[in-house]
Amino acid sequence: MYLHKLGIEGFRCFGKTFDVDFMEGLNVVVGENGAGKTAIISAIRQLFHDSESGRFSVTSDDFFSPSSLAERPQHLFLFQLSLTGWM
Repeated sequence: MYLHKLGIEGFRCFGKTFDVDFMEGLNVVVGENGAGKTAIISAIRQLFHDSESGRFSVTSDDFFSPSSLAERPQHLFLFQLSLTGWM
């Protein structure tokens, strides 16, 4: 089983829905500074977070905050994932 697709909306630099497709095996995230590479990894960490306290570590910095007046700040974020390769 592997993570096949990840959808992110309202999280860090992703105001609108952003989908990432993964392939079986090793995947590499490449892009320019500020493109959202770390946000993708952080979203995966939030999805698969395992803690004895049962808490997620979410701060106000995790919510999308636009750099222009044309976009609106987000007060919630959404992750959608698709797993493939069930036995």
